[in-house]
Amino acid sequence: MSPHVKYLIYQRQQPFSSGDVNLWRHLRNKVARSIASCKPSFYSNQASRLKSSDTSRWWKHIKRLHGQSSSSTSFTITHDGSVISKSDLPNFLNLFFVSISDDFTPLDYSTLPAFLPAQEPLLVVSTRLNLS
Repeated sequence: MSPHVKYLIYQRQQPFSSGDVNLWRHLRNKVARSIASCKPSFYSNQASRLKSSDTSRWWKHIKRLHGQSSSSTSFTITHDGSVISKSDLPNFLNLFFVSISDDFTPLDYSTLPAFLPAQEPLLVVSTRLNLS
């Protein structure tokens, strides 16, 4: 809101309070035109200033200009009625994927020509949980 627009709004309110409808309509239209002419330059000035600064702040400001919330969405994951904590989630997912692959037969590395001859030991994936 520029000082000029604030002044025009102040001028518009005078005839409104006194009941001069014709002058009020004239000044109302003048205020609307002034605001409309200021909007494009406001957005371009804000965008150019924020682009040259922190990009995170730039996106937060753009979202605020469009009426979007900048707060992150919070959610919880539950299993059998109990909430899974952030620290337990990796182990829970590991158990889930292990349960899916329980029926698979393990690979026999000796039959895979892409691994022969191996200069380093092969990586082995186990079903043990990492409790550290």
